[in-house]
Amino acid sequence: NLGGNIVAIGSRPAGYSVNNDLDSVTIVSKEGKRCDALSTSLFVMGKNAAIDYSTMFTCYELTFI
Repeated sequence: NLGGNIVAIGSRPAGYSVNNDLDSVTIVSKEGKRCDALSTSLFVMGKNAAIDYSTMFTCYELTFI
């Protein structure tokens, strides 16, 4: 991601920053650890896949930027 924004989430196997159409995924729920894990997973998926996958999680509030 040279010359662009630096993202702290790396992709495997290369280890470079994830480069997709999302800047941020925010999830709100009473379960902080699950929110952290889920937001990271959804971010790595990219916008379209994350939106499709997130329909299973009706007890969370999700924001994709």
